[in-house]
Amino acid sequence: MLGVPVLVVMRRPPDMAAIERALFSPEPPARPRVRGAERKWRLIRAAGDIERLDVSLPRASGLRGRGQRLWVQRCGLSPEAAMKLVASTTLHGNVPEPLRLAHLVAGGIVAGRSRGRA
Repeated sequence: MLGVPVLVVMRRPPDMAAIERALFSPEPPARPRVRGAERKWRLIRAAGDIERLDVSLPRASGLRGRGQRLWVQRCGLSPEAAMKLVASTTLHGNVPEPLRLAHLVAGGIVAGRSRGRA
């Protein structure tokens, strides 16, 4: 273990029941079984609880807007540290800049452009 804090940021909470069905359901019959489904499910569960994080970010006018709701999984960070990290790395829009930039790069590689939904 490296001892490095990890913060996972999501716009919407994942549908855990749908993920579990995708890993273990035999339907449709023609679909091959997911290799390592049990291990993958254990890793997903071990990653920790998914928590809602309400972040109020300053706007260009200097006023604070309505809080942005994000969902996070965190390891090695307190809820306060997670909120401070998200607030300090969100420059444009509603998601932290590293996540927005990763989306732009991935969109450029896969599709040649971004869909603007980082």
